[in-house]
Amino acid sequence: MDIAHFVSNRENIGTSQLFRLHIVRRAAYADDRFGTAIGFVFAVLALSVSVVSFPMLLDRPIDAEAIDVEIEHPVVAPTIDVPIAIQTSIKAVLVNPFTMALWGLIVAGSLAIGFLLMFAGLAVVVPVLAHSAWHLYRKVVEPAASG
Repeated sequence: MDIAHFVSNRENIGTSQLFRLHIVRRAAYADDRFGTAIGFVFAVLALSVSVVSFPMLLDRPIDAEAIDVEIEHPVVAPTIDVPIAIQTSIKAVLVNPFTMALWGLIVAGSLAIGFLLMFAGLAVVVPVLAHSAWHLYRKVVEPAASG
């Protein structure tokens, strides 16, 4: 039962019922805060794993043997694999926590604006974020040694 039910039906609310509603609402709000905190932890984890690893995997040759793929013309340059890219990304976040937190807020805010503009804003926001993410990666990670 909700308070709106009692008010709309003009029934008298006893103090015990009101107290129970109050306790249930407080528990629901605490549950909401807990869920928000868990969502924040997952968002930080996703940012930490992906902020540098995706551009790095696009920029550098991938170790074909590590992922069981046959390449017709193997690359002589030093290669990386996914776990190394993820470790590099997490290390970059640990070394630059303020910059990466600011980047996460910029991404979240930009995507929110893109969603508010009936998804048409995403046609502008996503390419700009992708280009910006590339430049962030180039500033944070040293270029691969050519060899």
